[in-house]
Amino acid sequence: MRILFVSTTVPYPLNTGANQRIYHVLRALSRLGHITFACPTDGGRWPSELDAVQPLFQQALLYPNESFDASRPARSDGLFDRLSRLARYHGHLREPALIRWYRSPQGAQVIADACQQGFDLIWVERLISIGLLPGNVGCRVILDLDDVQYRKLGHRLRRTGPGLRTALDLVEFFKLRRMERGLVRHGPHEYVVCSALDKQILGGESRIWVVPNGIEMPTEPAWRPSDVADPSFVFVGAMSTEANVDAVREAAGVPHINHPNFRWAFGLTELLQVRNDSLLEIYSGHPQVHNEGGDGLPGMEAVWDALLSAGRRIFGIAVDDAAPAEPWVMPRL
Repeated sequence: MRILFVSTTVPYPLNTGANQRIYHVLRALSRLGHITFACPTDGGRWPSELDAVQPLFQQALLYPNESFDASRPARSDGLFDRLSRLARYHGHLREPALIRWYRSPQGAQVIADACQQGFDLIWVERLISIGLLPGNVGCRVILDLDDVQYRKLGHRLRRTGPGLRTALDLVEFFKLRRMERGLVRHGPHEYVVCSALDKQILGGESRIWVVPNGIEMPTEPAWRPSDVADPSFVFVGAMSTEANVDAVREAAGVPHINHPNFRWAFGLTELLQVRNDSLLEIYSGHPQVHNEGGDGLPGMEAVWDALLSAGRRIFGIAVDDAAPAEPWVMPRL
């Protein structure tokens, strides 16, 4: 199988969730065939980080980060130029600013030239890369949306007050919702998200697949041959939290479940299925974690109480990592 993998970044080092997901998807696909890896880099040059990823592909196609529209330097900081930029990115009635920011004629040409080689599958990372694809690629395309962009923007809108930025974000929210829902229901490709909730929000049941984040690939690739109408499944990691907990323990690690209410990732029903974990993050400083619950779903203290009432011996922890906006915990000894 010949596969074109269109990435948004060099997925290394593995110190962010985005890099980890892209790296493990790429590694999964590398088991299926010949990989051509396309990616933007500074100046279109080969960065040292790509050396660690090189074993996963046979050919690299690089184009400059500077070719993205958002990288164009402003001519000045004057009012006219600022208004011009607002109009260029936010003035389109249908196309979201996020897509317009990441337009790259040079990157689109690289992808179009690559498609002339003929691929069996094109795997595209993130919604922002969709503008790089030519109109007719002549093969199966899977777009990994990962997170639903309009949902992420909706989280931000709940935390901001009135103002120009909020008004623009509200307009972009509706444009992104229209685009993402339209893609998965009427678009020409197949789509992947990282959670069942994202799939439920988007709809398009027969054309969208859940590829959860995980810590390791299964022993055997979780895929099966298929025709164009029958998508293959390529799992980033284990399908259940319990399997990931067991894998951490096998590696002599200390597992814990962090921020289950992060974008409503999983709830009490899923947590009750985990038998071998004794740590649960009940508070996170990340702005997209629903510590107090909402929309009819319980907060993390209520979830913790329900687990204890069900006989689970599990300890609560807080702010377990150094994510943006996380406070540091400084114990006094």
